[in-house]
Amino acid sequence: MENQKQESLVDFSTGMTLALTVVFSVSRSVQIWSRVPGSTGSWFYGWMFVVGLGINVWYYQANVQACQARDFIGLAYVAEASIAWFGVHGIVRLFNNRGTVPSHSYEPGVGILFWLMPALSASTVAIVSDLCVALLLGCVLSLLGSPIQAGWYFAMCFWLSLGHLWIKSRDARNCRVWRDTQYEAEYMSQKINRR
Repeated sequence: MENQKQESLVDFSTGMTLALTVVFSVSRSVQIWSRVPGSTGSWFYGWMFVVGLGINVWYYQANVQACQARDFIGLAYVAEASIAWFGVHGIVRLFNNRGTVPSHSYEPGVGILFWLMPALSASTVAIVSDLCVALLLGCVLSLLGSPIQAGWYFAMCFWLSLGHLWIKSRDARNCRVWRDTQYEAEYMSQKINRR
């Protein structure tokens, strides 16, 4: 019985890891446009961008076959622009980090709307930047006769929100664990001092 419980927890954990990998991979197609170039950690330049681009190509081809129509602006143009901008991020980061203290590898980057919302937290600016850019890209592509790609970016609003919600809940859980550990340490310290 205990062995089955452990196996189901492992299966659940593996499934969650896969789901989060997909969420963060597909959302990278928006985040390369919604982050200030050079402000992200090294995780941003990993394999998730390539996986997300592959899922985007699959999504586009599946919709072309289902609808028997292509977008006015081909996916190749959007993908090439994304890859070029991805390169700009890397080059700017390379020059920004010379002679400075390197950023944390998981630094999510500064949202491009940071100058509009200086009083808000970086994480709030990041999600607002992500959602605004996804909506803007969706609207522009829709107006330019590219409904398949527009649908991709409109769908990203859901996936981006899900990813940010997971990060917020993870951070809140970590803070709760740290706080609880601190309380337990203080309690044990007081208990020892009473002896």
